[in-house]
Amino acid sequence: MRLLLRFSTVLGGLLLLTAPSFGQSVVHFEDNFDGASIDFRRWRTDILTDGVRWCDPNPGYAWGPGAWIDPIVQGCYGVTEGPPYGEVRVSGGLASFSTPPGLRASPYAWTGPPSPGSPFPASGDFRLRIRMRYERMAVCGTGVSVVHGDDATPVGANSPISPARAVLQIWSSGSGVLLYGVGEGTSYLIPVSISDPLALHEYVVSLEGGAYTYFVDGVPVYGPVVASVRPSTIELGNPVLTYWAACDWSSFTLDYVGIEVPGATSIATCSWGALKSTYR
Repeated sequence: MRLLLRFSTVLGGLLLLTAPSFGQSVVHFEDNFDGASIDFRRWRTDILTDGVRWCDPNPGYAWGPGAWIDPIVQGCYGVTEGPPYGEVRVSGGLASFSTPPGLRASPYAWTGPPSPGSPFPASGDFRLRIRMRYERMAVCGTGVSVVHGDDATPVGANSPISPARAVLQIWSSGSGVLLYGVGEGTSYLIPVSISDPLALHEYVVSLEGGAYTYFVDGVPVYGPVVASVRPSTIELGNPVLTYWAACDWSSFTLDYVGIEVPGATSIATCSWGALKSTYR
């Protein structure tokens, strides 16, 4: 059994570019996880390890039809679960999301509209950088999802993600890392193998002139692909309640999440990953 936000693989062919370059750029959104906890000014953390979770009639999915429910009071198909739903530790510039085996829910945080607002610019080019590693690979997947939509609030039938809304997903498959990007009406499983998923890797999505290009550790792996959608929300973890089975969960650690836009002031002469790696 694999807990995975599954997407179709319907787009073929790659057109590779050189490494992403904006010339000069400025920071639009940034979290280096340098505090003692997840920053509530940047992320919604009110249901980080307790509160509502997504109940979906299709095991392993999170795009509905379904509903956000209180796992203690309502339960999901007769199954209840009490908090805490795993643990999030922030220390030394790293944020680690983990869940002990046997639980039916895991940590979940997000940033998006309407509150606290989208971390992405409303228009124009941007570059998203995520540096992370997996601490443990298991059958119940976790990771980072970047989606578009007007409302990220976990309420009612507002599903957290769907194939048509995914711009990027970094997800564990149990044996490796799966990387998804935009496709034609659905997301596209990028055919790339992430060597040593337990090491830090930098994932970059660059939107320039209406086309998305994807990079792993500075190497282009997919694109450019023209798409009219713009991301609005970044989701950390997995919001699904696994009513069908007690899970063995993957765990992951974030080094940073940042969004740059073209600007008149250069923010750095090397990547954020290179800067942080100098003192790791």
